[in-house]
Amino acid sequence: MNSDQLWETTMNPETRTLIKATISDAILAEKRVSTLMGDNVKIRKEW
Repeated sequence: MNSDQLWETTMNPETRTLIKATISDAILAEKRVSTLMGDNVKIRKEW
């Protein structure tokens, strides 16, 4: 992404939308990330 595209899609305060993201269950979130992004392909496929 070049600087013009970044400005148009992300940085321009007139067109961007900011949303606060929160994690209600950090342990579950960490487990999901480990499952989906981890090295164990078998667990990822089973999920």
